[in-house]
Amino acid sequence: MLRNPINKETGVRVKEIIEIPEFELSNGVKIPALGMGTFPIGNKRIPMVMREAKKIGYTLFDTSSSYGNELGVGLSLGRHDFITTKISNYDQKNDSVRLG
Repeated sequence: MLRNPINKETGVRVKEIIEIPEFELSNGVKIPALGMGTFPIGNKRIPMVMREAKKIGYTLFDTSSSYGNELGVGLSLGRHDFITTKISNYDQKNDSVRLG
């Protein structure tokens, strides 16, 4: 494990791996209690930001249709990552929301 590596792209020093508490869902899956917000990071920068966040322990990422970065977030997700999102008030009309 690298200690205090410096990201060559951002120049930011990664101080340590963090341990994030988890909640267990009714189906037995454990989801992190803490995630990284992706606003106001655009589609172009989000892959690098999420890659660095994963290095220090993040596996849950929060986005919203109103952030305009869902494509970049989606393409950056790995098999064991989680995503939370929100539906904007504008998109909560009957013809915009898919029935569950």
